[in-house]
Amino acid sequence: MEDNHVEVIGVDHGWANMKTVGSTFISGIKEITSEPGMPDNLLEFEGRYYTIGGDRMEVKETKVTDESYYLLTLAAIAKELNRRGMRNA
Repeated sequence: MEDNHVEVIGVDHGWANMKTVGSTFISGIKEITSEPGMPDNLLEFEGRYYTIGGDRMEVKETKVTDESYYLLTLAAIAKELNRRGMRNA
């Protein structure tokens, strides 16, 4: 049986903060070179690890020149799914 359940998640890509209905965090992301011991505010994507939040990124002319805001969007979606008690997507 196919699951056609759809979750709608709005994400506000602010210059200072990323926001969903249930979370707000600083628009900051930093790649780290090894798997950290503490998984809080951590994004793992394509075998790489990123800390989320922390120091805000510099304001850029556009948010699509690199993958930073894509990764922040993934983090925002993950935080919202976690808040909703969803562990698989």
